[in-house]
Amino acid sequence: MNYTDLLQLEKAYGSAFFILDEKQLSKNYHRFIKAFSQYYPHINIGYSYKTNYIPSLLQQMDKLGAYAEVVSQMEYQLALKCGVQANRIIFNGPYKTSSDLSYALEHQSMLHIDNLAEMQQILEIIQTRPTHSFKVGLRCNFALDDLDSRFGLCLENGDLAHAFKTLNQQPNCQVVGLHCHYTTAKRTLASFRYRAMKMVEISQQLFQDRVPAYLNLGGGIFGTMDEQMASQFDCPIPSYEEYAQAIAPIIKQAYPDAAPELIMEPGVGLVANVVHFYSKIMYLKVIRNHHYAVCSGSIFNVKPSLHKKYLSIEHMPCAENKKEASKEYYDIVGYTCLEWDTLLEKYHGTLMAGDYIKFLNIGAYSIVFKPPFIEPAPPILSLNNEQMIVVKQAETFADIFRNYSIR
Repeated sequence: MNYTDLLQLEKAYGSAFFILDEKQLSKNYHRFIKAFSQYYPHINIGYSYKTNYIPSLLQQMDKLGAYAEVVSQMEYQLALKCGVQANRIIFNGPYKTSSDLSYALEHQSMLHIDNLAEMQQILEIIQTRPTHSFKVGLRCNFALDDLDSRFGLCLENGDLAHAFKTLNQQPNCQVVGLHCHYTTAKRTLASFRYRAMKMVEISQQLFQDRVPAYLNLGGGIFGTMDEQMASQFDCPIPSYEEYAQAIAPIIKQAYPDAAPELIMEPGVGLVANVVHFYSKIMYLKVIRNHHYAVCSGSIFNVKPSLHKKYLSIEHMPCAENKKEASKEYYDIVGYTCLEWDTLLEKYHGTLMAGDYIKFLNIGAYSIVFKPPFIEPAPPILSLNNEQMIVVKQAETFADIFRNYSIR
């Protein structure tokens, strides 16, 4: 993608846009599966919809063989709309309505119970359908040193064992798998090793007369990133291969015949480096020796969670500006009226109006968190076999205001 390419895209789509790299997504999936299957062959991915729900991305994950991991009715409906079979949907999350639960149960989705109130709802549903057989999973909550999670059924107070026993006592219901998910700041190998050991321990305590159909260790792993980004974390950044070596042998040792399916639910770790954001420098200004480069994007396009990490970028200068540009420290700022709308602080380089900035590795949460603040969201393009395809049109005034009543 050179500057001439960007100008052509600007003519068609405007001066700010996302580009999805489908080839990189496929590489990430295959590399992840290969890393884990070296140690434990019965491995699969449940792709986290909440991280990035671009439909073309979701359909690609389905074709590759991943489960759809959803946490809401909206995401569940999206999976079905994208052609995912209901029995390939993992339904997580702390809030599900009775209708959500009923539909997921009847269509044999991989439903994970988060709390005892949800368990009670399920009991009421299955007792009205005595001729049907239902399968469910339980989300486990056990103590971690670096996180006190509020999600799942507590191991220590007996809720987890109570739910397992109560559900299995029903003549038409069986608990078939266990799930856990923790998102910690460090995402260390030691933490994932402990999770694997703990899930095996819990599984062997609960499933005394049979083997579970699956053990799901959730997500929260790091993805691939460059050295500049990696240096901002106060811990090592493990690779897929290192995560696999920490987790999979523990499952293999406990289940040498590879009976339970090992499921991982990467979101950030799978898609962070498959989406990039391009934004044009619209003008420069100086206020009391402070240099600003105002661009056609905003902080909500590249880090809507407002994290403090210094993003990796590529400067793509306009050839006509090279001779005129002077090297300064610039704050690259957005189009909004927020003082803190800064995409990148103290960039040292030669910037001029007309240049493009490519923000790398922003595929996680940037799309789904973007609010309709000041400007509609820019389009999303997909690079597929050297062809650029629109996978999401730029939002319009009508898109944002169609549900409002305007008298």
